[in-house]
Amino acid sequence: MMELTSLSNTFWASPQIFETDLADLAKDGYTDVNGYRPDDEHPEETSSVRIAQACDVHGLSFHYHPIVPGEPFEDQAKALTELMSKPNIKICAYCRSGARATKTFTQACLIV
Repeated sequence: MMELTSLSNTFWASPQIFETDLADLAKDGYTDVNGYRPDDEHPEETSSVRIAQACDVHGLSFHYHPIVPGEPFEDQAKALTELMSKPNIKICAYCRSGARATKTFTQACLIV
Protein backbone atom coordinates (compact mmCIF):
# COMPACT_ATOMS: atom_id res chain seq x y z
CA MET A 1 0.00 0.00 0.00
CA MET A 2 1.25 3.47 -0.86
CA GLU A 3 2.20 5.94 1.83
CA LEU A 4 1.07 9.27 0.38
CA THR A 5 2.09 12.53 2.05
CA SER A 6 0.01 15.55 1.11
CA LEU A 7 2.14 18.64 0.50
CA SER A 8 -0.64 20.74 -1.06
CA ASN A 9 -4.14 20.30 -2.40
CA THR A 10 -2.63 19.15 -5.73
CA PHE A 11 0.60 17.33 -4.79
CA TRP A 12 1.34 14.15 -2.85
CA ALA A 13 4.76 12.56 -2.31
CA SER A 14 5.29 8.82 -2.02
CA PRO A 15 7.99 6.22 -1.69
CA GLN A 16 8.38 3.85 -4.67
CA ILE A 17 5.05 2.96 -6.24
CA PHE A 18 4.16 -0.16 -8.18
CA GLU A 19 1.91 -0.95 -11.14
CA THR A 20 -0.70 -2.31 -8.75
CA ASP A 21 -0.99 1.12 -7.08
CA LEU A 22 -2.07 2.95 -10.21
CA ALA A 23 -5.69 1.77 -10.28
CA ASP A 24 -6.14 3.21 -6.78
CA LEU A 25 -4.52 6.50 -7.80
CA ALA A 26 -6.85 6.81 -10.79
CA LYS A 27 -9.87 5.90 -8.64
CA ASP A 28 -8.86 8.59 -6.13
CA GLY A 29 -8.78 11.27 -8.83
CA TYR A 30 -5.08 11.59 -9.50
CA THR A 31 -4.29 12.88 -12.98
CA ASP A 32 -0.50 12.69 -13.11
CA VAL A 33 2.35 10.56 -11.78
CA ASN A 34 5.88 11.97 -11.53
CA GLY A 35 8.77 9.53 -11.30
CA TYR A 36 11.93 10.92 -9.74
CA ARG A 37 13.69 7.61 -9.11
CA PRO A 38 16.32 6.66 -11.73
CA ASP A 39 15.66 3.26 -13.27
CA ASP A 40 19.12 1.96 -12.48
CA GLU A 41 19.07 3.02 -8.82
CA HIS A 42 17.90 -0.41 -7.65
CA PRO A 43 17.47 -3.26 -10.13
CA GLU A 44 14.54 -4.89 -8.32
CA GLU A 45 12.28 -1.81 -8.37
CA THR A 46 9.59 -1.25 -10.97
CA SER A 47 11.00 0.54 -14.02
CA SER A 48 9.68 3.84 -15.29
CA VAL A 49 8.63 2.10 -18.52
CA ARG A 50 6.39 -0.31 -16.62
CA ILE A 51 4.95 2.52 -14.52
CA ALA A 52 4.31 4.56 -17.69
CA GLN A 53 2.53 1.62 -19.35
CA ALA A 54 0.35 1.06 -16.30
CA CYS A 55 -0.42 4.79 -16.09
CA ASP A 56 -1.57 4.68 -19.69
CA VAL A 57 -3.92 1.78 -18.93
CA HIS A 58 -5.49 3.77 -16.07
CA GLY A 59 -5.70 7.14 -17.85
CA LEU A 60 -2.91 8.80 -15.88
CA SER A 61 -0.21 11.00 -17.38
CA PHE A 62 3.32 9.89 -16.52
CA HIS A 63 6.32 12.23 -16.27
CA TYR A 64 9.77 10.76 -15.80
CA HIS A 65 12.30 13.22 -14.36
CA PRO A 66 14.92 11.11 -12.56
CA ILE A 67 16.97 12.72 -9.83
CA VAL A 68 20.31 11.18 -8.87
CA PRO A 69 20.82 11.63 -5.11
CA GLY A 70 23.14 14.54 -4.37
CA GLU A 71 22.88 16.10 -7.83
CA PRO A 72 21.09 19.38 -8.67
CA PHE A 73 17.42 19.10 -9.61
CA GLU A 74 16.53 22.57 -10.84
CA ASP A 75 15.24 21.27 -14.20
CA GLN A 76 12.91 18.83 -12.47
CA ALA A 77 11.60 21.62 -10.22
CA LYS A 78 10.94 23.83 -13.25
CA ALA A 79 9.06 21.00 -14.98
CA LEU A 80 6.97 20.48 -11.83
CA THR A 81 6.20 24.21 -11.64
CA GLU A 82 4.80 24.06 -15.18
CA LEU A 83 2.77 20.94 -14.42
CA MET A 84 1.33 22.40 -11.21
CA SER A 85 0.12 25.47 -13.12
CA LYS A 86 -2.39 23.36 -15.05
CA PRO A 87 -6.01 23.40 -13.87
CA ASN A 88 -7.63 20.42 -12.16
CA ILE A 89 -4.35 18.60 -11.54
CA LYS A 90 -3.68 16.03 -8.84
CA ILE A 91 -0.10 14.73 -8.77
CA CYS A 92 1.48 11.72 -7.10
CA ALA A 93 5.27 11.99 -7.17
CA TYR A 94 7.53 9.16 -6.09
CA CYS A 95 11.15 8.22 -5.52
CA ARG A 96 12.79 5.70 -3.18
CA SER A 97 11.61 7.26 0.07
CA GLY A 98 9.58 10.29 -1.02
CA ALA A 99 12.36 12.72 -0.03
CA ARG A 100 13.35 13.74 -3.57
CA ALA A 101 9.69 14.22 -4.47
CA THR A 102 9.25 16.43 -1.41
CA LYS A 103 12.41 18.44 -2.12
CA THR A 104 11.40 18.94 -5.76
CA PHE A 105 8.00 20.24 -4.63
CA THR A 106 9.66 22.63 -2.17
CA GLN A 107 12.03 23.89 -4.87
CA ALA A 108 9.16 24.29 -7.35
CA CYS A 109 7.25 26.41 -4.82
CA LEU A 110 10.25 28.76 -4.59
CA ILE A 111 10.19 29.25 -8.37
CA VAL A 112 6.56 30.33 -8.45
